[in-house]
Amino acid sequence: MSIKLSLDNFDETIQNTKGILLVDFHAEWCGPCKILGPVLDELEAEGYITLGKVDIDENPRLADLFQVSAVPTMVFFRDCQKIGQGVGVYTKDEIIEYLGRLELYDPYQQQ
Repeated sequence: MSIKLSLDNFDETIQNTKGILLVDFHAEWCGPCKILGPVLDELEAEGYITLGKVDIDENPRLADLFQVSAVPTMVFFRDCQKIGQGVGVYTKDEIIEYLGRLELYDPYQQQ
């Protein structure tokens, strides 16, 4: 079951989520968001991610903090660290492939 995120619970959710948290910045009026939403719900149901949802109309400051200029925007977190971001509609397979690359990403590794 996805978590409805706002400024009030965002930091706590980031800190308490194990594995990958995918934050879906969306809007009710957004057609592409309505296409992506069920894909993300399915990924969560299958255990690939924990899903957080941010309605940009209800939480414009939170969207601004992450420089969301288009929806849908997905922001990926692991261990309180932002590890990726994508804009647009992706297929389930494309997201699973991206998650595989993120699993290999070490935010603490020196570049």
